[in-house]
Amino acid sequence: MTNILLASTRDWFDYVRDIVTIVGYLATVGTFLYLFRRDNDKQKQIDSLAKLALLSEEQLVLSVRPDLYKNGARVRPDDGNIMIDLLNRGEHARLLQFNSISPDITLHSKSLPYVLEKGSERLVIARSNGKNPNDCEYVIEVVYEDKLHNQYKINISGKGAYVSFDQAVFFKHRHTTQSL
Repeated sequence: MTNILLASTRDWFDYVRDIVTIVGYLATVGTFLYLFRRDNDKQKQIDSLAKLALLSEEQLVLSVRPDLYKNGARVRPDDGNIMIDLLNRGEHARLLQFNSISPDITLHSKSLPYVLEKGSERLVIARSNGKNPNDCEYVIEVVYEDKLHNQYKINISGKGAYVSFDQAVFFKHRHTTQSL
């Protein structure tokens, strides 16, 4: 009889232990699911904050961006000069470089860096290298920056007094080079 009583006590103890183990497993799985969901919620918050920060950064860059535009050009055949009026329709621009990408001209009166305020103009003067200035084909690269030191470049292309501007290319963000 004692053996039967011990056997049933042991079976009862095993059942209780098995139930406690199962409850422990379920609690562990439930805890992992809860933490996983909470991590997902946190990640969604982080992602939305990152998007908000990116939008704020883009708005800031747009709010200080210069807008360089051609305001005409003229040629003086008597001295071989080509003069291009550069107008800033946007915010403050600091002109850093004028680079001639043409064998037909040589740039003069660079005087850089030069601050070009909103609504102001600057002449870019080039002299022909022996050709009639009306026949000179040229590309002039203008590198400039905004108040936040974001750098841009734009190409002025032309033949004589006929000038066009490429769209400005943003290429350097606050001392961090980005690919074009």
